Amino acid sequence: MDEMTSKPVTISYPGLDRRDTAETETTGTVEGLQEKENESDTQAESATAQTESVTEQPIPVTVQPESVTVQPESALPPELVRKLELGGVALLVVAALVLLRRYFRKKDAGHKGETGGSGQTPEAGQESTLQGQSDAQASVPESESAPAPGKGVALTGIVHGIGGRDDQQDSCGLSDESGKGLWQDKGLFAVLADGMGGLSDGGAVSRLAVSTCLDTFFGAGAEKDPADLLLEAARATNIRVNSMLGLNIRKSGSTLVQALIRRGKLYFLTVGDSRIYLYRGGRLLCLNRSHVYAEELALAGINGRGSLDQVHRNSQKDALTSFVGAGELAHLDRNSEGIALVPGDKILLATDGVFGTLEDWQMERALEKDADEAARELGRQIEKADREYQDNYTAVILTYPKL
Repeated sequence: MDEMTSKPVTISYPGLDRRDTAETETTGTVEGLQEKENESDTQAESATAQTESVTEQPIPVTVQPESVTVQPESALPPELVRKLELGGVALLVVAALVLLRRYFRKKDAGHKGETGGSGQTPEAGQESTLQGQSDAQASVPESESAPAPGKGVALTGIVHGIGGRDDQQDSCGLSDESGKGLWQDKGLFAVLADGMGGLSDGGAVSRLAVSTCLDTFFGAGAEKDPADLLLEAARATNIRVNSMLGLNIRKSGSTLVQALIRRGKLYFLTVGDSRIYLYRGGRLLCLNRSHVYAEELALAGINGRGSLDQVHRNSQKDALTSFVGAGELAHLDRNSEGIALVPGDKILLATDGVFGTLEDWQMERALEKDADEAARELGRQIEKADREYQDNYTAVILTYPKL
């Protein structure tokens, strides 16, 4: 490029001294000079054009970095981009489902509170649920349920109503079945007590009975024989209630029903007239006897010491002959060998406010449902009966799940 631009500037004539021939150069052949100048101008223009064309060549190069910066945006394969987009959509769907689940749980819990039914899932870390009438206790909804380990159905249900009475003298309690380890190791434990309404402090006695049984259950190791565990709980309960009553022994008291499901078998112990049922295949089977005076009358009639008619006619036929708080227990019902359960079996613990109001077929129909809904249905049927002097009513339902 430098050689081309120097031609129009440097014009020399060999053999001539520029100082002597200055005028000659000026006055010489004008045409020749003009041609040379024209030729020089042409060469200059050509060189300038070449220079401009050379200087324009880098222009595409300056654009190239811009295309390089755009390239990474489309560097991912289309399949990977689609997978990432689908993954983002899936995360949004999961988050929406979680929020909806929380919303409906809160809504369902609020509905349970409004209808006066029962329904509470034990809080994390909570070991037991105790229900009864006490100002010192936090209020507990009248039904309770928790998911079976690994399942979406209710494992337990409770209905707990005051009926037409002024005071609630029934109490009940459950171990926390939400922990799978507790369920598999120690089992699922339930207890129910019906304070004697005709006597003083029946509610206090039933609450003490329930709390003592729960304490005994949680204090025992998983290796403890289930039948022996229930015996120890009954003994501890009777000692504590007798101690509380002091000189008022037999002036107050409570029934007692304990049920323990462990390693696929049912163990129970009962005192008084509250009942425990096994529901299987659509039918109810009562597992215990009622410790009432009618049974004594029946034995007396069989042994020739009285009339069998007195079993139904005697005004004291429903009086309890064995109850917690009577000093020494006169009778108890229990099984020393566990009853083998099959998946879907239900266990029903009930006070006389339930089975004294409903027929067996009504309870059987209710127990076709999941435990929590079955408890609600029992409560609805009792309220529908609308008995004038409806007793306190409490039912606890346990389901043996398909683990």
